[in-house]
Amino acid sequence: MSRVVLTGATGLIGRHLAAALAARGDEPILLSRRSQLVAGIPTLRWDPAIEPIPARAVAGARAIVNLAGEPIGAGRWNSGQRR
Repeated sequence: MSRVVLTGATGLIGRHLAAALAARGDEPILLSRRSQLVAGIPTLRWDPAIEPIPARAVAGARAIVNLAGEPIGAGRWNSGQRR
């Protein structure tokens, strides 16, 4: 079992990855700006604009997967959106 920290877990890909990690027996640690359940797993509140990543979230983690950012389905990918 590996502890895997996941940002962007509330998004399209993040939800599926969180569920897949849990299904294979890993311990997904899900970080989000709001508290909610993702694949039956509670998220830890974290706002990167306000504070650094919580030490308790990354302690003992084997990997950190960052999927946070611009939604891929939020319109046409023009040069401004790519930046």
